[in-house]
Amino acid sequence: RMIAEMHMEIQSNISHKEAYLQALSQNSAYVHDRDFLVRFLRADRYQPKQAAHRLVGFFAYKRELFGTDYLTKEITLDDLYENEEDRKTLEGGLYQVLPGRDRSGRVVVG
Repeated sequence: RMIAEMHMEIQSNISHKEAYLQALSQNSAYVHDRDFLVRFLRADRYQPKQAAHRLVGFFAYKRELFGTDYLTKEITLDDLYENEEDRKTLEGGLYQVLPGRDRSGRVVVG
């Protein structure tokens, strides 16, 4: 029900959703994945309207940072090492891969 409310909010009340629509056209399964959408609901204490705005903002920011090729892909460290500028930034020590992982088993960059 809350996921449906998120979609209604996006369709009805959010005007700047170009990156979201682009992601939807690239890979609707990624955009509509239940586990993916629940992340945004959790972040906003299960408030569908706020989660919808967060989701749309996520795609806009992701497109700005990584471009359209990575819009519907989970970004990994391997992806960052493909780009020489990103690799140099990581190896420069400003950002570090921490020795542990988060509760979901993901690498933590700090």
